[in-house]
Formats: sequence, C-alpha cells, structure tokens
Amino acid sequence: MLSVVCVLRRGLKVGICYSDSIVLQNKKIPVEKVYSFPMALDVISHQGKYLVVSRETACWIVLENKKQLLFFELLKDHTIKEAINLFDGSEEDAICVITQIEARRFDSVEVHPVEEKTCMIYLTSACNLHCPHCYLSAGIAHENELSTKEIKELLALLSKEGIRELTLSGGEISVRKDLPEILSYAKELSFETKLLTNGTLWTPETVAAAAKLISAVQISVDGYSEEENAKVRGKGNFDKSLDTLDRFLEHDISVQLAITPFPEHGLRSKIERYAQFGIELNAKYSDKDFKILFTTGIMDGRELKLTDKDREEYKLIMQMVTTRYLGEDASDYPFVLTHKSRKIMDNCSYGCLYISSNGDVNMCSRADLKPVANIRKDDFSEILKLSKQANKVSNVNNLIPCKDCCLKYICGGGCRVAEFKAFKNGDAYLKEQPIRSCTKEHKEYYYDLMIRTNSRIFI
Repeated sequence: MLSVVCVLRRGLKVGICYSDSIVLQNKKIPVEKVYSFPMALDVISHQGKYLVVSRETACWIVLENKKQLLFFELLKDHTIKEAINLFDGSEEDAICVITQIEARRFDSVEVHPVEEKTCMIYLTSACNLHCPHCYLSAGIAHENELSTKEIKELLALLSKEGIRELTLSGGEISVRKDLPEILSYAKELSFETKLLTNGTLWTPETVAAAAKLISAVQISVDGYSEEENAKVRGKGNFDKSLDTLDRFLEHDISVQLAITPFPEHGLRSKIERYAQFGIELNAKYSDKDFKILFTTGIMDGRELKLTDKDREEYKLIMQMVTTRYLGEDASDYPFVLTHKSRKIMDNCSYGCLYISSNGDVNMCSRADLKPVANIRKDDFSEILKLSKQANKVSNVNNLIPCKDCCLKYICGGGCRVAEFKAFKNGDAYLKEQPIRSCTKEHKEYYYDLMIRTNSRIFI
C-alpha cells in the first residue's frame, strides 16, 4: 500500500499520495492509470539532468537524476501503482516525475501545426523619412506602383484562397492617398489587417478612420528620446510617432512599438536608458493591448553594413535591453508561449507571399532576395502553386540534418534563407534536399532553454 507523503518544493505542495490516487495541485490521478507515451522518445543527458524529448509532439520533460529516469522507464509498461512498488528510489522522485508528465501533458499527442495563412503587401516604396538603416532603402516610389484597382483585385484573390491575415507596409503606407479605400475593402473581405508605419503623418481624423478597419498597428521609433530618435529618423518625429501610438490605443487597437536603435559605437552604454523608456511606456499603457519590440536581428541597410561579429554584438545588447525592462525571463517568453500552446514549428514563414509595390513576389521578407514572380506578369494560380511548393520544400522534414533531429519541431530549423543557400533565390523545385550545418553549441543552446523554461510551460 502506498504511504501518505507530502513533497514540498519552493514552498508549494506538489503532490500527495494516497492508496488509490495521487493529488497534484488539486488534480486527482488514479494510481491504476497507465500512460501511453509517444513512440519516438529521445533521452539527452545535459547539465546533470535528463531531457526526455518527444520529437513528434515537440514536448519534453526534465528529470533531475538517474532515479527519476528509471521511474519514467517503469511508467512505460506499468500502472503508476506498479511502477512505485517496483521503484527502489524515493517517493519524492516518483511524484516529481508524475508531476512533470501531468503538467506537460507528456502522454498527449495533441499538437497545433502553425498554418501560415498570411500575406504582406508593401503598398509603396515612398517614405517621408530617410533612415540610414532602412533595409528597403525606402524613400522614392517605384515607377508604376500597383494601382488601387490592382491592389483590390489582389485582395480578392487572397481572400478567395482563404488567407485572412494581412500586413500592409511600405515605405510609409500613409503617403498613399487611397489607403482608406484599401483598408475599407480589406475589412469588407474580413481580413485581420495590421499596419506598419512610422507614425509621423497621422492626424486624429485619419487614426480614427483607420481604427474602424484594422486589428493592429506597429509603429516605429528608433530612440528613447527626441535627441536619440533624431539621429536616425530626423528632428521633430519622435513626439509625432508617440502621439499616433497614443491615439490608436485610445481607439482600443492593438499596438506594438518597434524600436531599432542604430548600431553605433557606445550603444552598450545606453542599455539602461532604453530599458527605462520601455518600463515607463509599459506602466503608462498597462491597461491597453500594448507591447514593445526591441529589434535583435538587424539587416544591412541604406547606410549600414555590418559584420557577423557586429550583428552578434547588437543582438546581445538588445537582448540585455529586453531583459532589463521586462525581467530575466523576458527573452524566453515567445518560446514559452509557442510550446505552452503545443505548436509545431515546422517552418519559418518561408513560402508566404510578400508582394512589393511594383508587383514583385517573394517567399520571404528579406530585401536581398531575387523576386520569383510578378503579379502583373504571372498567373496568380501559378504564384499560389509556387508559394505552396516553397512552403513544402522548406518544411523541416525536408531539411538535412533537421529531419532526423529530436529538436526539429522545437528549434524549427532556423531562418531558411540564412541557414540554407538553396532558398536564397526562391527555388521551390529543388533537385536535392537542402543541407545546413548544425553545431553542438546550437543544440546545447536549446537544451539550456528547454531546462530553463520547462516549469513555465506547465499547464
């Protein structure tokens, strides 16, 4: 007969064993329960712990010692009661294993593949600003940009295909006089529309009109003050952008503030000031749907050319900013959110449609890629076919060595263009499977991340 035992961790009662059941956080588990675990399980020893990974469900548990691993092995073929009776370790170790299995739903095969039903349209390359780090080198409109009629026809085709998420960007979208008409038509077609804007040209009237037609907006500034922002975006634009942000929030629109400080010498010394700016804005808008995104991955731009070392330094600095203003675990939040909802990361957004203002089509948002089609010249059904094929060949199960890795749906394979040369030119009909290098350090980064975040993903 099982004895009664209370296990305390961090001051919380984790579990109590009775003769017929185990109670974990008010959840009653019969001791006659038999777990049915996923078939493909991998055991990884790391930092003195054991990661048991279910490669097909992107789920894992973290066992503290070999005794816990032995108890887990017993649970594969026995009821909980039988496993405990056969186990020569402590009841605390047994309950900790059961807690992990239940809290992570490790025996569940439920997954949610990420379906990329989205499209980004760059309405214009014209912009009222001249930012030195703009990766699109926006400023002057392309010759013969898509007309209002052409954009509406495109939206109708996208809607018919079942795409429901739409992002409109530029240049600066607000320079297009037909923006209200485009937004109205997108609303009529039931798109969830997000706008990307620098926020400097909006009036109370244009904000109010757009707010009735969109679901979200991203506004960009590149400093924590007028002086810092002016170095990148010119004088007098900082307050204009923040005023626009404030107005959209007043209309209960979801707003994200994107901040991309210029990677200048001395940026590291400004970490605390950027963090404090974030803290103050979060406090100001604590009752609103408001988030701040500090850019960590920066591309070359109009007047910006960086080495790999420069990029790594920039990424580190911006991660430090995020940590300072949101807390030590802030940078882990997207990872936690993804795996708490049991999402399968089998691709990046490669294969989605990114359509330039002159009709050029890409399968990725990066500006350094060769267009694969043009909506004016190519049949749209063929473009859709190309998009689907690109998404298929870039799936993690088509990549080497990713397809055979137990982390394939946890890591996701990385940026397809950055990691796999085969995707740089948008070739959707590859003769061979794409290959990337994968290092021990890369895998250990994920092992550390999985251990660090495990308890935060408990259901």
